[in-house]
Amino acid sequence: MRGILASIGDEQRTVSSSSIVEQIGSSMLFAQCTHLFAYMALKQEVDVSGLIDLALRSGRQVALPRCRTDYSLDYHWIVQDEKDWKLFLEEGPYRLKEPISLWPKASIQDNTLILVPALAFTRSGERLGKGKGYYDRFLSECTERCIKLGVAFETQIVPALPVHPHDTKVDAIVTEEGFIYCV
Repeated sequence: MRGILASIGDEQRTVSSSSIVEQIGSSMLFAQCTHLFAYMALKQEVDVSGLIDLALRSGRQVALPRCRTDYSLDYHWIVQDEKDWKLFLEEGPYRLKEPISLWPKASIQDNTLILVPALAFTRSGERLGKGKGYYDRFLSECTERCIKLGVAFETQIVPALPVHPHDTKVDAIVTEEGFIYCV
């Protein structure tokens, strides 16, 4: 899967990311959310920074994760305005852009939409992360008050994945081809 993701050219990645962001931004899932838990993409992931901008412009609270040494995630609310929030990110583990630790810690609220990256997804919502369990730990704490939305390129949708008891499914997946609602 890493090889497939590496083969997606920069232009195609940008076009597909823009399509995915547009689909999320015009969806009922986004219209109904008041809080967005997003992420800062690594080079081979879907870039959702345009959706973060849209959410901030529309008055939603947006949180970004910080990786902790115990392989858990702490989310922090963006407190800057939509024009300069990216200036307040710092490099964390794995070369991830993370919010500064001075931003207030975030907790899941009613009507929270959580964007979930992964290496691969199945149509039933199983996901293959990158092996450290950060998102599995975080998602296991989520309740029915939130929607877990997998964000991926169409090439990341596979027929089957190895499943473990601690794995947490997503509720839906969005790719450049559209939404997949998981059962």
